[in-house]
Amino acid sequence: ELGFQYNNFNSRGLTSYLKEELAKKYGEGELIENAGLDLFFDHAALEAKGIDLYEIQQFTAQKAMQFPGVYMAIPGIDLTSNSYTQHIPQLIQNAYHPKENGDVKMVLNPGWQGGGMTGTGHGTPWTYDTHIPVIFYGWGVKPGKSVREIHITDIAPTVSMLLNMRLPSGATGTPIFEAMK
Repeated sequence: ELGFQYNNFNSRGLTSYLKEELAKKYGEGELIENAGLDLFFDHAALEAKGIDLYEIQQFTAQKAMQFPGVYMAIPGIDLTSNSYTQHIPQLIQNAYHPKENGDVKMVLNPGWQGGGMTGTGHGTPWTYDTHIPVIFYGWGVKPGKSVREIHITDIAPTVSMLLNMRLPSGATGTPIFEAMK
């Protein structure tokens, strides 16, 4: 045994639990439009009941973190208005789009899988899911290796520098200078 825990996440159980908690606080009614690791509220239902979006996001995030397997839950409004510097919240924030993602964004504990035990989908912020080996070979590439953390966003700027091209307009990474002669 290596001491690595894993489990299959009960998303239906989470949805039922959150619906019960929301009903206790806000009364009966379907407030959740769609649930998963991105939880979407029915904004028309919230408005009809006079429920403040940020307040219900905070409440739901707090309750979600009490459910087995949920490591972190962050209100969507926080992801658009705060600037996170800690590794995991920062990764979540970088991947968050307010029109595409839910009102509450959740992350499972390391080793927990949502949607069955079929393996990783590379959608978590954990090292085992974000570690991607990269190899550069050829003209202009300096022989060697690096053990420092390199991000997927660093690849395009590195290739651009190796080819003596302008950086792509949407590039956000930093060139991997260890690869250049």
